[in-house]
Amino acid sequence: MAKRTNNRNDKEMRAQSRNTFLAFVIIFGLMALFTRYFIFEIHYVSTSAMAPAYEKGSIVVMLKHDVDMDKISRGDVVLSYFGSAEGKYLRRISGVPGDLIDVREDGKYLVYTDDQGIMRQKALGDAPALVYGEIPEGAYLLLSDNLEANADDSRTLGLIYQTDISARPDITLWPL
Repeated sequence: MAKRTNNRNDKEMRAQSRNTFLAFVIIFGLMALFTRYFIFEIHYVSTSAMAPAYEKGSIVVMLKHDVDMDKISRGDVVLSYFGSAEGKYLRRISGVPGDLIDVREDGKYLVYTDDQGIMRQKALGDAPALVYGEIPEGAYLLLSDNLEANADDSRTLGLIYQTDISARPDITLWPL
C-alpha cells in the first residue's frame, strides 16, 4: 500500500512541476510578445543604404513609445513601412510638410526645404514615385543616406505618412 501512495505522490508532483513549468513558459512568452509589440523592436540593417550612420549588419534597438510626431523633424532617422512595400525601412526624414518637390528641365527631381528661413535645395535624381508640389500635411519624404547604394526610399516608394512611422533608433547593439 505504501508503494501505491508513493507512486501517486510522485505522479502528482511531476504533474505539478509540468504545470508550473508550462505556466512559466506561457507567462514569459506573453511578456516577450507584449514587449516586442508595444515597447521596443530590434531591427537588423540589411543594406548599406544608411551608411555611414548605420552600416550593413548593424543591429538597432528601437523604442516604440518614443515616436512623438510633434518632435520628429527633418534629419531624424525613423523606422517605417512604405504602404505597399514589403518590410520596414530605416530611413532619414529629408522633407517635411510644406517643403517643395520640383522637377528640373532634365526630369531630375529636387526638394526645396526651408531651414530656419534659409531655402536649401537637394538633388534627388530620378524619382518615379514622386509628384511635384508641396509635401502635404502628415506626409514625409524619407531618403537613404547613401543615395547611390539603394533606391528603396521615397524616390521609388513615394511619400510616407506619419501613421506608417513605427519607431526611432535609440541604441545600436552591433557594432559596438
